[in-house]
Amino acid sequence: MPEPVTYVPTQVSPITCHLCADPTQTYLEEEVGVGNLMAALATVPVLIVLSFALPFLGRLSDRIGRKPIYWIAVVLTLITMVPAFAVMRIGTEAAVLGALFIVAVPTSFYLAVSASALPALFPTATRFGAMGIAFNLAVSLFGGTTPLICQWLIQLTGNPYMPAFYIMFFAVIAGIALVPMKETAGQPLMGSAPVVEAPEDSPIPA
Repeated sequence: MPEPVTYVPTQVSPITCHLCADPTQTYLEEEVGVGNLMAALATVPVLIVLSFALPFLGRLSDRIGRKPIYWIAVVLTLITMVPAFAVMRIGTEAAVLGALFIVAVPTSFYLAVSASALPALFPTATRFGAMGIAFNLAVSLFGGTTPLICQWLIQLTGNPYMPAFYIMFFAVIAGIALVPMKETAGQPLMGSAPVVEAPEDSPIPA
């Protein structure tokens, strides 16, 4: 089984992705004062563009590795979150849309490799069950609670930038977890022999 710490980077994406959807709508309505319709529609073009970017970032990860993509995501999260919320608080339609696109940039890097990096953390014999349980628990605990925790932190501190700091906190944890994480791009899945055209091409003796 993989060390728990190596699983952390794959779980920052649910937090940022959830922030880019439902929690953002709540934040825009209650903290920025944007109307309900505008708050609901603002995330739609952002998520559409994000979905088109994922295949290209996934292909990039095949070339340079999954860890570098995660590192880019971590650095971008630390750099862009506070400016994104500062722009968002301007309150105009253009500012809100621009801020959401800024948030979507690091989110796209997380999402692009999580689907491939996650299965590689588990051996073949237990991959299906272990991945399903671990992923769904993580999404429920971290992604699903993001709106509640962010709103509670704002009420507790009076600081409207607490959602940005909350995401940055998990990005730092993800960066620490990346250090021992093994690069899995271009490698056979744990517990599986590589697929080759001829037996003599396999590094594992037949």
